[in-house]
Amino acid sequence: MTLKNVRNFIFVIAIITLLMVVANMFTSNTLSNAVQAVLDLTTLQEVVFAVDQMNVALEEERIAVGQFQLSGDEELLTRMYAARDTYDEHWGVIMANRRDEQIDLLTTIADNRETYQFMLDEVISSYQSNPSNNDSASKLSTAITYFLQVLDPSISSFAEPEIENFASRVEVEKVIATNLQARETVTAIVGLALSLAGVVMSFVYVIGTQRIVASITKIIDAANSISRGDLDVPIDVDQPGEIGELASAIERMRTSLKAAIERLRR
Repeated sequence: MTLKNVRNFIFVIAIITLLMVVANMFTSNTLSNAVQAVLDLTTLQEVVFAVDQMNVALEEERIAVGQFQLSGDEELLTRMYAARDTYDEHWGVIMANRRDEQIDLLTTIADNRETYQFMLDEVISSYQSNPSNNDSASKLSTAITYFLQVLDPSISSFAEPEIENFASRVEVEKVIATNLQARETVTAIVGLALSLAGVVMSFVYVIGTQRIVASITKIIDAANSISRGDLDVPIDVDQPGEIGELASAIERMRTSLKAAIERLRR
């Protein structure tokens, strides 16, 4: 191996190393994007689920209040409060994930919810104060009308885009996942090929440099011998390129000096 080949090997190894770094960066970036997409989709799913559970809780609350003003069964109030707790729990999920993005709409929903809850409490209070009075039924009808005309539309105006977004994101993520799998397969194959090439090149480089070092060591020993006047030891270096030419030049110098000294002795 010549010094030029050594330089070429170093250059090739550097290129391979650079390509491996780029491949790893691409893989890392792709993985980061995939993780972020999964997190976003998970959050979206949580929001959609929370909206669905809120609607279930509102229906449960409305049924409990309606049955209470008919029967006066206090157990129905426990059922109503449980439904309100469920609503508040899932409302907290929505606020945690969408407060910064849709604060105005969420504030409107919260205000409408507070008004609707007050109207239901008026139904309960009216019945408890005078069970025989049909005023509670009228108040319940007013509350239900408010729900259908105000609260439910405001919740729907938030829920429908979220549901549509979730459905579209699922389809998009399916396509991205398929493409990602294909890209990652290619990247893995390229990375493996580059790694194998790097190992082979490094192995060849080590062997070549060892031969160069061994040849240089022989040349140094021969030069030291010549400097001591020992001209009988030939330089045995079988190395192509610059090292071989240097060894040949010193060998010619040795034989020339030896011949000159022998001529002088005659």
